[in-house]
Amino acid sequence: MEDKNKNLSPVFKWGGGKRQLLKEILSLIPPHSRYYEPFVGGAAVLLGLQPRYAVINDCNAELINVYRVIRDNPELLIQLLDEHKQKNTVDYFYEVRSRDRDKKKYAVFSEVEKAARTIYLNRTCFN
Repeated sequence: MEDKNKNLSPVFKWGGGKRQLLKEILSLIPPHSRYYEPFVGGAAVLLGLQPRYAVINDCNAELINVYRVIRDNPELLIQLLDEHKQKNTVDYFYEVRSRDRDKKKYAVFSEVEKAARTIYLNRTCFN
């Protein structure tokens, strides 16, 4: 197996994430050529393994959209996340959070815009 990129880490803060248990989990996984993940969540195990071939899944469609965008269009995603960062205020956060309330308006957003929104909301919080 090739050297692993030690700089990779989960994009999301994820309830039930495996980041703290990763060392123990990885020690229990036998050598293999393919990795299948039915509930990828924050992807801690996937990024810990860094297999040559992997198939990931999750019942959360927005989460899967984020991983597709990371794979297919990372440059634009980074650009949109930077825009969110520059505009970040309490009012802006709540405006971004409310964007999916009108399903017809939300449907016209690109997959990259939806992914940036999902990451922004996951990484930012105002209480």
